[in-house]
Amino acid sequence: MNQIKKFKFRKVRGFSDCISTTFDFTRMNYKMLFKIFVRIPGPLILIASAIIAYSVTDMIGQIGTRSYQQTNELTDLFPFSGYLILGWIVFMIASLLLSASVNEYIVMYEKSEDPSVITISDIFQRAKNRFWTYLGGGIVAILMVSAAFVLLIIPGIYVGISIVFLYIIISAENLPVGKAISRSFKVISGNWWAIFGFLIVMGIILLFISYLIQIPLVILNTFLLIKQSGSMLYKSMYIMSTTISYIVYSATSAITSIAVAIYYYSIVEKKEQVGLQQEINKMDEKPEEPVES
Repeated sequence: MNQIKKFKFRKVRGFSDCISTTFDFTRMNYKMLFKIFVRIPGPLILIASAIIAYSVTDMIGQIGTRSYQQTNELTDLFPFSGYLILGWIVFMIASLLLSASVNEYIVMYEKSEDPSVITISDIFQRAKNRFWTYLGGGIVAILMVSAAFVLLIIPGIYVGISIVFLYIIISAENLPVGKAISRSFKVISGNWWAIFGFLIVMGIILLFISYLIQIPLVILNTFLLIKQSGSMLYKSMYIMSTTISYIVYSATSAITSIAVAIYYYSIVEKKEQVGLQQEINKMDEKPEEPVES
């Protein structure tokens, strides 16, 4: 029986290799990634998209049934704003769980001799344990980037790219938020423009893929909004398309996490040769075969 070759993360890769291997790893492990998506953040993504879509359609319906003067009574729309905020909070939790789950799977995969033994429950347990660290890291990252943007746009972009490895470092190196941020700056040092270009190219590719899926739904929704705003058909289609949009966005977010992890391992290997040292240690640990007399 032929054994499936394990994907090697700790390997120096070029710009184009990091892009192609992102999709290679996704293709090789699509079954497990699909299970992770469906069983861990999936239910929360569905709940969040339903809440957001419901609140938006009802808000549009409320505005549509009032006169111009009556629409100034914005207090009537506060309940729907509350639902929107609730939906966004649920989606944020789902996004953090998705990021943590994908990164923890990658770390377990990289360290395991046989990745097929990795279970969803193991991934969920590790992702759950990382959740508060990821949340804290996300809050600190937002504050850092926002503060840098207050100064000027360029410092904001610089800081945002410099901490792009934050989550994978938390998972791969088991570091707290502060040390993970410092470590990300250190890893990025000397490679800022390369990772910036990499993220731009990956973003364009994933945006193109998501638009191919979502543009027909946007056109249909716009048509229904003009012709049948407030109707049950419009509400149903809007909820369905919103759900699909959030699923597509989350899927591209998961692929982005994979891409960032691959680039992280590539840079670390180039700078520190961790994988090479591991291979040397394995060779040293092999018992010597007895010499026949």
